[in-house]
Amino acid sequence: MRHTLQLLLLYLYSVQANLEGPFLFFGPKSLDKYKRPALKYLDQDELMRIYGEQAAIVVFNNQDSVPLSSGYFPRLRKMLERQSTLVLPQDFLDVHPDYISNETQVLTLQGPWSERDAQMTETFARLQDIYGTGRVLGILGNSVSQSQSADYIDGEPWSRVRRQAQNDTASSTTSPEDDRPSKVMQKFALYNATGPPGKGALLYSSGWPELRRTNGTTIRLSTPVGEPTIKPTRLYTIMVVRFVDGDSRDKITLEFSFKQSGGWWTAVGVEVRFGLETTGISLKAPSPPDAPSAVLGKSYHCSLPLVYSSEDATLTLPDVQMQMFMDSTEKFADAFDCIGFTTVPICLKAPSPPDAPSAVLGKSYHCSLPLVYSSEDATLTLPDVQMQMFMDSTEKFADAFDCIGFTTVPIWSGIMVSFIMLIGLGISLTMIMDIKTMDRFENNRSKQLTITVSE
Repeated sequence: MRHTLQLLLLYLYSVQANLEGPFLFFGPKSLDKYKRPALKYLDQDELMRIYGEQAAIVVFNNQDSVPLSSGYFPRLRKMLERQSTLVLPQDFLDVHPDYISNETQVLTLQGPWSERDAQMTETFARLQDIYGTGRVLGILGNSVSQSQSADYIDGEPWSRVRRQAQNDTASSTTSPEDDRPSKVMQKFALYNATGPPGKGALLYSSGWPELRRTNGTTIRLSTPVGEPTIKPTRLYTIMVVRFVDGDSRDKITLEFSFKQSGGWWTAVGVEVRFGLETTGISLKAPSPPDAPSAVLGKSYHCSLPLVYSSEDATLTLPDVQMQMFMDSTEKFADAFDCIGFTTVPICLKAPSPPDAPSAVLGKSYHCSLPLVYSSEDATLTLPDVQMQMFMDSTEKFADAFDCIGFTTVPIWSGIMVSFIMLIGLGISLTMIMDIKTMDRFENNRSKQLTITVSE
């Protein structure tokens, strides 16, 4: 084991600037499932999974021209005997830990070897005391070009030669977009943050959060990275969720803050941070009674958009459900809905008798006319309705009492036709009454008309 650790430390030097490899990952037992054959690289997705599984990450960064393999680290070797280790031969990490985990610390290694040995072991032990054993990932690497091509341990040379790429053409034509994390294609947002007992959190939204700034820009936070984490403070419990800003590599961090008081939990606000900024935009949750809140052990649900706002920006989450201070984050508990007890209902009245829907018990009511419930504030219209109450079986309607209105289209048509016929009849009678007969032979002053008939 001692000789193996010597080789691991000997392996750690690089040939180019920035954080370069080879790298030594150590700490949690979950590293064992990522072990690969010699010189086998880890891809971007595997690195993101490793970072996302840890509560905290510490990067030990060698920043001088002396390679780490020249040093002797007895305390580190002894500590690594109780830790899982993973050696990555690659020159660079496709994804930097700070890009995924908000709980990432970078420690610069300088000074004598004994001091560097103490820095690494004491820092790693302190983080394990804070976050728990097996929940801290240590990464050992370089950030300054190394000029040595061969080093010696126990009188034997150890040299590292870069392997030729298997497909130079393919690697030279790879676009920068290929190095970016693939976007999650799901249509909803679900953030599950585990923490100490009683500090877990679940947050669901039917759509991705949208950040709107006063300058007119809108950022749709549809690419989360890493795992949400819980950060307890003295006043609040904070749920930390990280995203990628569109197609760039900049990171956006949302810190949702919640408080607990009087057996209830309440959403207070959210702080939006861009990149590595230490201060961000503070957005406030709606004021009570509209603030998301519920009894401890219950969740909060609202089909209306939840809007955190300030003078500089707004953050909108549609159709949200959340729960804080959970022992287990497997599923939501029963929900308190945003339609509270202070909501004033709108009372709509049915038509007055005899137009009110009614029928004999055991019969249904049917009306082809629209049924309108109304009040001063609103109306509710049901076209061509049939209903039946107090039924023994709801398989089918019984015979119906039909509403026969006096203003239906057939009745109006019959009235119009009858009216036209009455007009025609009246005109006809008037014309008959105005006919004048020939009465000249009926006058007694004139000679009477004599008709002689012969046989």
